[in-house]
Amino acid sequence: MCVCTLISWSFGVSLSIRMLGIKKTLPVIVLALLLLAMDYINFYSPSSWENDGPSGGRMISLFCTYYHAVSISLFFLTINLFSYSCQSRFLSFFRTFLFSIFFVFSLSVIGNRLLSGSGLNGDSMVAILQTNREEAYHYFFGLNNGFLLLFWLFLVILALCLFIHFAFAPFKDRIKRLRLLSKAAACCCVIVLLPCVAMGIKASMYHFFAPRMYKVMIYPTYYSRDLKMFHKNREDYVKKIQERLSSINTNDCFSGKYVVVVGESLNRNFMGCYGYHKNTTPFQSNLKKNDNFVLFKNCFACHVQTPRVLLLLLTNLNQYNEKGYEISDATSIIDIANLYQYQTEWASGQEKIAIANSAISALAESANRSYYSTEKTPYRDLDVVQHLNKDNILGEERSLTFVHLNGNHYPYHLSFPADLAFEEQDFSLYEKSVVFNDTILSKLYDLVQSNNVDVLLYVSDHADAVSVQKGHDPRDYLQEMAEIPLWIYFSDSYRKKHPEIVERLRGASEQVITNDLVFDLLLYMMGMDNEFVDTTLVPGSDNYRVNEKNARTLYGQKPIYINGIQSTP
Repeated sequence: MCVCTLISWSFGVSLSIRMLGIKKTLPVIVLALLLLAMDYINFYSPSSWENDGPSGGRMISLFCTYYHAVSISLFFLTINLFSYSCQSRFLSFFRTFLFSIFFVFSLSVIGNRLLSGSGLNGDSMVAILQTNREEAYHYFFGLNNGFLLLFWLFLVILALCLFIHFAFAPFKDRIKRLRLLSKAAACCCVIVLLPCVAMGIKASMYHFFAPRMYKVMIYPTYYSRDLKMFHKNREDYVKKIQERLSSINTNDCFSGKYVVVVGESLNRNFMGCYGYHKNTTPFQSNLKKNDNFVLFKNCFACHVQTPRVLLLLLTNLNQYNEKGYEISDATSIIDIANLYQYQTEWASGQEKIAIANSAISALAESANRSYYSTEKTPYRDLDVVQHLNKDNILGEERSLTFVHLNGNHYPYHLSFPADLAFEEQDFSLYEKSVVFNDTILSKLYDLVQSNNVDVLLYVSDHADAVSVQKGHDPRDYLQEMAEIPLWIYFSDSYRKKHPEIVERLRGASEQVITNDLVFDLLLYMMGMDNEFVDTTLVPGSDNYRVNEKNARTLYGQKPIYINGIQSTP
């Protein structure tokens, strides 16, 4: 099909040049070249050929790229010939509009890749879907060469105007011959396109043959569809969990109060308790001296985007059990806790609208209670602490509370109050956000102590590559984006009741762990012995199977380097 389309396109272009001249045929040629350049520049990377699979798959991908670019150009050629032969204003407008869309979009994608160094992909579309206006503004102008991109867009639009003026001038000669030519070109277009569409529908493989950029742009629709299906089938999903736990005595677990704090964008390399040369974590550094405190030194994020991390952190899906990463296949720890008669709550310092259409909201809504702060950015986490102080869930005999902090979210200068005083004057904006986050954790600790909470666990979703002034874009992944803190504080009563658990975890502080294993770790600490618990994924267990040789991140796509050792699949 690729070869036939190319022959048809060459035939149509040669006839168009003969009848219309090179100037009026130039848009057809430019459109094909732009689409090819956009696909190559946006998706090309030094490792792209290595990751495309066998050579046969690479050839199919290459042929599909050429086929789509040439087919769209051939379709445009047909419209172009019809517009000149029929002298139709509607066709002329449609032709110009169609060309403008492809022209601006292609050059915008190319400019984004050249200026930012990262092309558009599914991860970037998820990030766009989850962001809010404040974050988007600062990311675009702070980290993504926003002003240069706007200047590039201005040049593109200027070039478009000049090109339209140059190439789409009226043409009134040889109308009869052009009508015949347009019909022939239309036949060429139909002969090539219809077999492809028919084959794709029949074989149910159209998505495979679809343009890569098309797949990227519609990715959010698949993401949203899976979430809607999860919401729709929620009752059946809970019933299945009940059936799977029907043989288990739901009273056969530890009664107690558990608080899980999920940080945001915290890089452990900038924390004093992890050896950073500045005292950015005075509270945590002091808590580190407590015998009830366990600090995990080699914890990494399973991904560098919050929705993708929490989908695994809150469920039985992970990078090591080969169950995939679809929310429809996930079992939430909140739902399991509910069945064990725990009172559950989700308290978030992040803007609700930013996570409304994500796995976070889908999983968090199963909690008995939920709270989303409506305060301004620097005060959201303080507001969550105040809410928990007023709430009585920590007074329950069995409770599981998740606190999702705004933490060290970019832009950093908005993650702490502007009037906050610091002991050291040479703190960077990120370091100041780390200090303020430490203050929030100290307030949560006081709250935990006053309510006799048994276990307080803190883990960040991912980090930011602060040392090289980058955020957490998976398209430009650096391991620093995955180097996160994880620590657990046990109450005196919990330590007396379950000394073997505390000692096992204390002995595992040097072991490698990724935060998609928090699910198994929590169930283990809560004493829930059921089919959802995989002890081989609990640090400190005799058969723990995650180590520096097999630990992964980015949903298994990237290895982790520890002490110069690279993990392998």
